[in-house]
Amino acid sequence: MVRAAIATFEYRRARREQDPTYGRTTWMGYTVFSIGGVLGLAAIGLVVIGLLAPPLLVVSGVDLGSRHRKVLSQEGVITSGERIVLFWSDGQFSVRDGGAVLTDQRVISYEAQEDGELWIRAAAYEDILDVQIQQDKSSELASLISVTTLGGEGFYLLVTTEEDGDERMLREIRKRLDVGL
Repeated sequence: MVRAAIATFEYRRARREQDPTYGRTTWMGYTVFSIGGVLGLAAIGLVVIGLLAPPLLVVSGVDLGSRHRKVLSQEGVITSGERIVLFWSDGQFSVRDGGAVLTDQRVISYEAQEDGELWIRAAAYEDILDVQIQQDKSSELASLISVTTLGGEGFYLLVTTEEDGDERMLREIRKRLDVGL
């Protein structure tokens, strides 16, 4: 291997002696190399962000990455023994920013507050009186699903409308209410 490297250097030295322009990089070469490097780094950055960012659509629990499930568990959004059925996060870079979760036991809405604490509201299926969907007037990309409990309290789930994610989540909640799962 060392012989091959030495032979390559000797070849290039001999070639440069015969042709002084051999091996010189022009401004065009530097430009193409620089642009290629920047585009390559940008592509790598987009791939990394894509792997770390929350899913854009409502996903089933089996399709939710283990890293995201771990964050939800560590932050107290879900408890041990709960199985995630459906999930959506409105976070741009982390599932910790906020989202809606349906587990096999309850409906959960959570949001990161300015002080860093999580605001978490949840209701077990047997404690839910009613669920309704309404379009979020501030966004065409999300709907609000209102959850009213038997105690008269309530909260909202903010859910994407992309690929009918809001309707999918509402159907799953109603199915579990009707069947009593």
